[in-house]
Amino acid sequence: MPLKDVPAPRRLEQRVLIDTAVWTWARDRRFPQLATWFNDAVRSGRVLVCDMVVLELVRLAANEQRSQELAARLASFESIAMPGSLWRRAREVQLLLAGLGISVACRRQIC
Repeated sequence: MPLKDVPAPRRLEQRVLIDTAVWTWARDRRFPQLATWFNDAVRSGRVLVCDMVVLELVRLAANEQRSQELAARLASFESIAMPGSLWRRAREVQLLLAGLGISVACRRQIC
């Protein structure tokens, strides 16, 4: 099925934390349905962020100025707290993935 024929996701009925990959894919011209869905979710206040998503998105910016602008825009979103237990679990999962030869950096190159 060609990418342009992939249907848009269902409309969000509640607020949700959106993964960094969705933020980047929503800006990819190959996924216009995703962009429409994502922009609607943002306008309706259903998109939440967390520190990890903010860090990842700011890291992807082209330069320092763009990083600062992006950080300021992301500050307008409601943020979910990342307690220490969640950061510890994220590290555990990353170490398990590394043991399998999978890394976040590797996944980003695919995106």
